[in-house]
Amino acid sequence: MPRTDTVDVTGPAVLAFFATTQTAVDANVELGEALSDFQYALPGIRRGLKEHGVALAVSYADTVVLRIGGRSERFVTRGPKGGVGYRFFGPNQPAVTLSDGVMTNRDLLDEAGRYYGW
Repeated sequence: MPRTDTVDVTGPAVLAFFATTQTAVDANVELGEALSDFQYALPGIRRGLKEHGVALAVSYADTVVLRIGGRSERFVTRGPKGGVGYRFFGPNQPAVTLSDGVMTNRDLLDEAGRYYGW
């Protein structure tokens, strides 16, 4: 059964997503390791983004309803490359999604710096 989260975006933000289930993780060792890596990087990502006034939201759902400035946007986290990635939001900028898998905190913060201009 598909799962849906709702996230309020009130300023610059990054949505980190890993759409999976416990059953899938239990059945696939590599998926479990990827999830562990994803979760391990989150505290460093959160700290680094916070230093620049950027919020971090995390979802493990298949679909995320993003509430941005009075409008809602449905974002399906499962794509052709799987359900792991990061979506960047900024004022007066189109959202950008990176869905090539788990990123280290340093790599994600470098991408955030390019997107936000710091």
